[in-house]
Amino acid sequence: MQFEKYHKRGAYHWGNISHNPFKSNSFVKQRYIKCIQLLSDNCKSGKVLDVGCGDGAMTYMLFKKGYEASGVDISEKGIELAVEMHSKRQTNCSFYCEDIANLPDHTYDGLICSDVIEHVEDPQKLIKEATRVVKKGGCIVFSTPIRITEHPLDQEHLVEWFPEEWKELFSDFDNVTYAKSHPVALMELMNWGKMRVFIQMISLFKNVFFIESRFRYFALQYAIIKK
Repeated sequence: MQFEKYHKRGAYHWGNISHNPFKSNSFVKQRYIKCIQLLSDNCKSGKVLDVGCGDGAMTYMLFKKGYEASGVDISEKGIELAVEMHSKRQTNCSFYCEDIANLPDHTYDGLICSDVIEHVEDPQKLIKEATRVVKKGGCIVFSTPIRITEHPLDQEHLVEWFPEEWKELFSDFDNVTYAKSHPVALMELMNWGKMRVFIQMISLFKNVFFIESRFRYFALQYAIIKK
């Protein structure tokens, strides 16, 4: 699926991860942080691939963490923006406008696929290709929204999964764990203008979307595969 959002909004994910409370999106930023945290628990260093990297914002966060980071995306505009933003910051990250199926086997120590799988027509193929390009002993992290309505809330999502359905996607793997984050209650508060800014400002100091106590319902789920 090609996205028009980069043509309309430019490299907007860089605003999402900024420290400006009026431009940042703490929900997205903390999703990136959570993915990187789950990766670093199993892969401390090495070559890491950001699948569906778009404008390269999370790839930059991986670079800042010390990884040899690369990004791949089928969006020409997304990759164009990623190269532009990384050139300004003089990173050594590489970007490929390519289908992951065309990348070589066993190349990466780690891989993150953050909120991409819900957009593809064949999720199992994406999972298979992601594990194929990662070396033995490497780690793969997938994230996706948790299904809470009959039809996906985001019209660009082809499918969303309840937690048990999500686990079924990875039933062929022996070494896979799962995690959740982003309480739904906080996600709802983000729709209120003043409360959104308040949460953004708190999130500069405290990762509020990682709070698990006292909440029952969460918006995001993760699968962590250890090869």
